[in-house]
Formats: sequence, structure tokens, C-alpha cells
Amino acid sequence: MFRMTNLVFKMMVSAMICGTMMVSCGGGSGGGKNTPSGAFDDMYKAYLKRDWNTYASYFNVQSEEERAQWLAFAKGMTEADKNPAAKYEILSERLSDDGTKAEISVKIVHTDGKESTDKNCFVKTDSGWKSVMFSMGACF
Repeated sequence: MFRMTNLVFKMMVSAMICGTMMVSCGGGSGGGKNTPSGAFDDMYKAYLKRDWNTYASYFNVQSEEERAQWLAFAKGMTEADKNPAAKYEILSERLSDDGTKAEISVKIVHTDGKESTDKNCFVKTDSGWKSVMFSMGACF
């Protein structure tokens, strides 16, 4: 079984946090796990409520151990965040040609008023759309 080193794990989670964790509230299209935007929206509604089990259910992971590692790090980053997002807006949803991958672009407005944009990668699974916890470069 693949075993991540502490440094590799921290690098992967840092990239995921930059890509998804900073988004703290806002709106979107809804739709639950049936659409990529709906999955993104529901995932962050759970994050806002600190409903960690629901939040973690959107992670595309291979094992419950891996899910627990991502979740532990996400909780730690939440506690350490000095400039959390105040709201977000889904700007676009782009699907791969085969319809199994998606890229969600969002605008993030932080509590200090600064804005940033970010992209989040999702994959379609048997149980709905899941967030790709670590992606380098384009989603597809």
C-alpha cells in the first residue's frame, strides 16, 4: 500500500487547501452530488457548518484512512486561517469531453475584502461528484 511521507502529505494538503479550503461561504447552483457545481456548493455548506463528516464525504479518496488524514489537516488549517473567505461565487463549470471530470472556477472574497479566483477539480464517481484533493495543473 502507498504510504505518504509527512512532507509529501503536507505538500499535497497545502495544495488542496489553497485550492478549496479557503472558500468559506457563498452561493451556487445547488444540485448536490448530481452536478459538479452542486457538489462544490454542498461541500462548502457543510464546511461552513463545520459538518466535517459531510464535508469529508466529498473527498475523492481511496480509503477511510486517507479521508481521515485529509480531514485532520483541513480542520487544522481552518483553525489557523487568519483571513478566511467571507463569500464565494461560482464563475464557471467546465466538463471534460467524456463528462467524467470537471473544473469549477470560483471567485473568493476574503474577510479583509481582497478577492481571488481559484479552480477546483472534481471527478464523477458511482456515488456522485467528488473533489480531487490534489491536482497539479489542469483538471483534465
